[in-house]
Amino acid sequence: MIDYRGIASYLLEAEIAFILSEDIEGPITGEQVLSKTKWILPALEIIDSRYENFAFALLDVIADNTYASRVVFGEKLYSPNEFDLESIEVSMFFNGQKRVSGVSSEVLGNPENSVAMLANMLCMNKQQKLNKNTIILTGGITEAVLLQKGDHVVTEYAGMNQVSFRIK
Repeated sequence: MIDYRGIASYLLEAEIAFILSEDIEGPITGEQVLSKTKWILPALEIIDSRYENFAFALLDVIADNTYASRVVFGEKLYSPNEFDLESIEVSMFFNGQKRVSGVSSEVLGNPENSVAMLANMLCMNKQQKLNKNTIILTGGITEAVLLQKGDHVVTEYAGMNQVSFRIK
């Protein structure tokens, strides 16, 4: 259940989450990330905003501690080698009607590139690394969709189970 108190609105994005099998330090490529990934799984990121209609500037996002709110994970873990990670099709249904769809290549050509970019940015800026067993959300495959009270969301990932939830 999502609590609407203090939040002007929520958005939803379909993503692929990566769980690392070992520490990752940049510089690294997407292909190298894949070899260090234990599992992938479907995920839905719920984004919140205290700003009406998500109208804000970068400094607002920083002051608000970004706008990540919640995540709903699929129930099954998958080996990343089971998939062509750049061509996972996703369809999102709201109350039984298809609202949006996308393909995982929308995430920097391949979601593994998103993890590589994060590792490389951490390496450049602070000599940090991504730790084994870290769960990383790779970015929106679909456009962000506004959630409403009463919505029942079912998201289908090709070759993976559905991820669903209801807002009460």
